[in-house]
Amino acid sequence: MGPAIAKDFDWRDGRVETRLNGSVVQSGGFTELFFDPPAILSFVSRYVTLLPGDVIYTGTPGTTGELKPGDLVEVEIPGIGVLSNTVAALT
Repeated sequence: MGPAIAKDFDWRDGRVETRLNGSVVQSGGFTELFFDPPAILSFVSRYVTLLPGDVIYTGTPGTTGELKPGDLVEVEIPGIGVLSNTVAALT
């Protein structure tokens, strides 16, 4: 999670792009989610008390592939930033 928490971010204009070793493997808008963020929050809040700082993972548009140790994965949300991680081997 990261690289920042954004305030006043309009999810309807949001996009997410995932790159694997520099190649785009996922790209899409938040409006492509099966359920939009307000619907997700409404559903979750029926069963869990949400507090500031809580995180709800929603998944991403598109499909994913296999990751190997040493792969570089970058996830970018324009206007927020890029989260970059290198895949480590399981020990």
